[in-house]
Amino acid sequence: MTVHRLVQFFFNGADQWEPWDITDLTSAPEIAGDPVLSPAGDVFVRGADNHLLRFGYDGSAWHQEDVTSAAGGWAIVGGIAVAPDGSVFGRREDGMLAHFYFRAPSGWEQWDVSRLAGGGTLSGDPISSPVEQRVFVRRADAHLVMFEFGAESGWVHHDLTRVLQMPRVTGNPAVSGDGRSVYCRSEDNRLLHLYQTPITDSQRQHFYFTLAMEWECRDLGETAGCVRLAGNPAVSDNGREVYVRRDDGHLMHLHHARDKGWELVDVSRLAGGTMVAGDPIISPRGGVHVRRIDNHLVHFYFRPPNGWEQWDISHQAGNWSMVGNPAVSGDGRSVFARRTQLSRRRFVAQDPGLPAQRRDPLLEHAEWRHLLGHTE
Repeated sequence: MTVHRLVQFFFNGADQWEPWDITDLTSAPEIAGDPVLSPAGDVFVRGADNHLLRFGYDGSAWHQEDVTSAAGGWAIVGGIAVAPDGSVFGRREDGMLAHFYFRAPSGWEQWDVSRLAGGGTLSGDPISSPVEQRVFVRRADAHLVMFEFGAESGWVHHDLTRVLQMPRVTGNPAVSGDGRSVYCRSEDNRLLHLYQTPITDSQRQHFYFTLAMEWECRDLGETAGCVRLAGNPAVSDNGREVYVRRDDGHLMHLHHARDKGWELVDVSRLAGGTMVAGDPIISPRGGVHVRRIDNHLVHFYFRPPNGWEQWDISHQAGNWSMVGNPAVSGDGRSVFARRTQLSRRRFVAQDPGLPAQRRDPLLEHAEWRHLLGHTE
């Protein structure tokens, strides 16, 4: 039976990545979704039972908490998003947007945002703005919707597809670190760029104000020369760099230069011709982390004067394969991912008679067997 486990790849500063199996260290249940980090460093992920789980590190050990049970029992499907305040958004099994947040001293609570704001049934995964109380998500009719919280209005929703007369979308959007750029993939797999123009509070409060005055949508499919995409984009903090997976599995880098416009670089070709299978995730240390077609976790980065290079983290850290997409810590020294295991039986000492190519290098070290709970 295939099971998924939460693992951490930690960069120790000596050009070495160390692997940690957090599922084993916390005796946590198996997971089903991709991990997402909060600003405080907690890891949130969907469990195999569709419960929202939180993993926290107290400086000496990892601990796990079932947020769904603590908040009242709403199960979620698909991916999750963490807001700047540490609260979590997820799509319920009925397609409604749920909001989980921690209120001291009572603990975790949950709110049905869709009931409060309307917006219809959702089919995509929510993505939170890093700077404002906004959530972007794909609705069941392939419209891109923005949920927004105001001190006076509470939760409201805006149908960006209808207001901006933009193409219908697929997949999940990506929001820049400044919150002003949103990138998404159209149904015909072209890259769309939504850009927020500067608007003053007085303009926004005027009777003639519409959302179309604040947001613009541009089709980058022809401009960037990247016609057919696969998967979800990743965007830099300033919104001027975008990484995408092309439909042929090549990792592409789009950069907007003020004097030249959009420029497109085939990173896969320049870094050895390797194709990728997952969605790229921006690294604070530069470049992106992504799952390669062999299910290895790889770091693509630009090193002057050599150009684009790739670092096979999985190969260095025990040949651990992964599924889905990773999450990167704020300092870039930790990458969290889902690891695939055929069964728990692999987490024992290896048979000395195994051929070298079938042996897990991690389990060759007694100290790691002890830390991860392996027995002779």
